[in-house]
Amino acid sequence: MNLVKLRKLFYEEVAKCTRCGFCLPNCPTYAVQRTEAATPRGRNALTRAVIEGQLEPSAEIAASIFSCFGCGACTQACFPAVKTRDLVTADRELLVKAELHPRIMAKLAESLNEYHNISGDDNDERGDWRELIRGLPEDAFEKDRAEMAYFVGCVASFFPLAQRIPAHAAQVMDRAGLDFAILGGQEWCCGFPLLGAGQPEKMGRLIEHNLDKVAELVAELL
Repeated sequence: MNLVKLRKLFYEEVAKCTRCGFCLPNCPTYAVQRTEAATPRGRNALTRAVIEGQLEPSAEIAASIFSCFGCGACTQACFPAVKTRDLVTADRELLVKAELHPRIMAKLAESLNEYHNISGDDNDERGDWRELIRGLPEDAFEKDRAEMAYFVGCVASFFPLAQRIPAHAAQVMDRAGLDFAILGGQEWCCGFPLLGAGQPEKMGRLIEHNLDKVAELVAELL
C-alpha cells in the first residue's frame, strides 16, 4: 500500500464520513481513552488528511490507527456505513511501509515465521485440546486421507478458554459419522493476524502451506 493506491481505493469511502459522532458510543477504544484520535471519525479524519497531503504519516497517527480493534461496530451505527475497518487496514499497510508500526506487530510476524502460530508455542501442541475428550488416543483424528479437513485455528488450538470449541466440534462430527481429519502440528496459522498487522504480503507462505496439507488429505471439504 502506498499513498497513491490509498487515495485511489479509499478516498471516496473516507469522504463519506460526516463526523456526526453516532459511531462514538459503539467504539470500545473511545469508551476507554475518551480522545478524538481514539474514535472512528477521528481515524477517518486522519486518513483523509494524509490522503489530501495535509498530514504526513507519523507515530501519533500510527498510535490512533493501531489502537483500533477492527470490530466494525462503528459501521453498524454509521448512516453512510463508512467502512472504517477497511480504511484502518489500508492505513496500517501504509504505516508498516513507513516503519511506523508498533514493535509488537513486527514480533507477531517473527513469531508466525518461527513457530507458525500466534502464541509462540510449540506447534506440535496444536492438538492438545484432544485431552479434553476422555479415552481418546493421542493421535486421534489425524489421518492420511479424509473427505473433510477440520482447520482448528490458533486460538482454539492454544488458548484454554477456547479449546472446548474444537473438542465439542470433533465429537459432534465423529458421532455424525463424518470422515474428517485434523492437520495437528502440520497446521499453520491461517495468516489473518498479518492482515490486521498491515503485513498481508507475508500471508502467502502460510496459506500455501495449509492448502498443500489439505491437498495431501485429498479432502473435498474444509
